[in-house]
Amino acid sequence: MSTMQTVNCLLALGGDRGNLVPKYGISVSELQVLRLIHGSDACSEIEPVGEIEVSDGVEVERLLTVFMRPAHVMSPVRTLYPGGRAQVHRQLDQVEDLDPTWLKATARVSTRASAVETVSLEKLTAAEAEIADLKRQLAEKQANVKTDVDESAKPQTPQQKAAAASVAARARRQSVLG
Repeated sequence: MSTMQTVNCLLALGGDRGNLVPKYGISVSELQVLRLIHGSDACSEIEPVGEIEVSDGVEVERLLTVFMRPAHVMSPVRTLYPGGRAQVHRQLDQVEDLDPTWLKATARVSTRASAVETVSLEKLTAAEAEIADLKRQLAEKQANVKTDVDESAKPQTPQQKAAAASVAARARRQSVLG
């Protein structure tokens, strides 16, 4: 006897992803029979969970019992493992058409968040300093405009008041635009 890997997986009945059934502790050979019956991509979230000691003959007999069919219907087990001394799949790495995306994720991909955050903080600090400098420059220009307007002769007539307001507004706009 030799060891056979056991797995947990989600089985899409008839290949229908809306009809998922969890399967626990099934052998790799049983996984292959389920894939034959329900479709090659019917098993997902495949996760190795252990190993069992079993011979090929005993495993084939167990599978024939589990997936029993009437005498006139070809058994999916015999289709997959024909002959009297059939060799069954023992490990996931023996399954040739197993898409790696069907395996259950065991870890998440790291984006190295600490490095990203450090760069972002440095950029944010530089941007904040630049904004503070621009605000200071704007405040100085606005103070200069206000002083220039205050020091100019006080308008006497409504026309002089309107002209002074227009000059002050234009000066403010120019100082803001740069």
